[in-house]
Amino acid sequence: MSCLASIVFTVASLLPAQAGGTGTWTGQFHRHELGEYVQLNLQLEESSNWGQSYSPEELGGFNGPDGEARFSLSREAGTIDFEGTFRNGKGAGFFDFTPAPGFAREMERLGYPDVSGEKALHLALADVGPRKVREFKDLGFDPLPWDDLFAL
Repeated sequence: MSCLASIVFTVASLLPAQAGGTGTWTGQFHRHELGEYVQLNLQLEESSNWGQSYSPEELGGFNGPDGEARFSLSREAGTIDFEGTFRNGKGAGFFDFTPAPGFAREMERLGYPDVSGEKALHLALADVGPRKVREFKDLGFDPLPWDDLFAL
């Protein structure tokens, strides 16, 4: 290993890791008279499950109910990148979550320490971030308990 590569590796290993989350997903595409939606179910590696419906417009790059699936869900907390396959409206694959820079720090300033890893992923899935927390603080709900954040 070159001297420069060794220095880069050493410095990178000393930087604080802002861990995301990974896991698997299954999904089903639905079309009915009120519109279209994708029901996604995520199995996180730390043994929790999450299921929710999203409009195809929320899933950047979603190409429909058949074929290769590469799409993302972007929220204040970060971005979830999905990769897999859909066939006849049913899909499966893997996902990776990348926390947004500064998200954990901003949530800590708002009274929610240690928002990293799986907590940040859950907040991304629920579409809860500093903006929503501030809205509720302005309404006099300060601080909201953790469980209430996910119910917003």
